[in-house]
Amino acid sequence: MATAPTQAQMLEALWARAEVERVMLNFGRALDTGNWPLYRSCFADRFRVNFERLTGQPEVHVDADLWTRFAKVILSPVRRHHQYSNFTATIDGDRAEAIIYMVARH
Repeated sequence: MATAPTQAQMLEALWARAEVERVMLNFGRALDTGNWPLYRSCFADRFRVNFERLTGQPEVHVDADLWTRFAKVILSPVRRHHQYSNFTATIDGDRAEAIIYMVARH
């Protein structure tokens, strides 16, 4: 029989989930407001980008600074609006997996 988590464990889990959700919200807010330093803070120094379903091109690893500059150049001239719902974040030690529904208008 599994033991119930302690209050400290529950608090830690809630905090970790809130931090993951904060990054997801910062991502959209930064795009919408053109806050490129905040946008950059949402990424590790290198990360994977997979737009295969959209472009047919395979997943690639990108440099976060270069990706941020690309987003700034491409998106600054247009209005942007991102809306999120149905957050799910699963935390396992120092790893997290999250799913979020997003509607984006550019």
